[in-house]
Amino acid sequence: MFLILYNFLICSWYGYYYYPWDFIDTILFLLLAIWIIKDKSYAYFIFLFIITLLNGERAIFFSILMFFNSFDFKSKKINFKIVLIGLILFIATLLYVDFIREYITKSNNNLNFLGNSFVLNQNIKNFIFTNWFNHNFFYSISLIFINIYFFSNFFKFNKKQINLFLIFLTQIISVFIFGVIEETRVFQFIIPVGLLLFISIHEKKIN
Repeated sequence: MFLILYNFLICSWYGYYYYPWDFIDTILFLLLAIWIIKDKSYAYFIFLFIITLLNGERAIFFSILMFFNSFDFKSKKINFKIVLIGLILFIATLLYVDFIREYITKSNNNLNFLGNSFVLNQNIKNFIFTNWFNHNFFYSISLIFINIYFFSNFFKFNKKQINLFLIFLTQIISVFIFGVIEETRVFQFIIPVGLLLFISIHEKKIN
């Protein structure tokens, strides 16, 4: 309920259209964050991946998570079975999205798996210079402070929290590369991961 209310208010405040299907990614990534925190089964993970893949290219984050999850930060060892799972999911996502865009939607655009265009340079320029002097100031300063907070706690993180944080950072980077950062609804799928990471920092123990 909190996520729904937050998303509605932030989008309404900045005057962008609010679409019901924006909730789908929010819910899916909330379930993904729960999988990370609660050690759910891989059957749960694969099922969630399939549903997310049917919804769009953001299923690519599932394969990225597998790459992060394959590394044991204590022993400094890599689990190559998990790497293989991640690689299979990565290839499956690329092939499926390519098929959907080329043969079903008849899209002629170059394939960008996390968005529709490459706008990193413009987003960096706006974030550093322009957005501090308009109504986008609020979410710009929010992004900075939440990342400072997470980085300040990084060396206290366990493996679950590290995975959450790495996915959180990957999501933000993808928005800066392929999204329009002034359109706040593109950040919605990041909220569940960041929220559960924040909550986990303040819990005595993650079950």
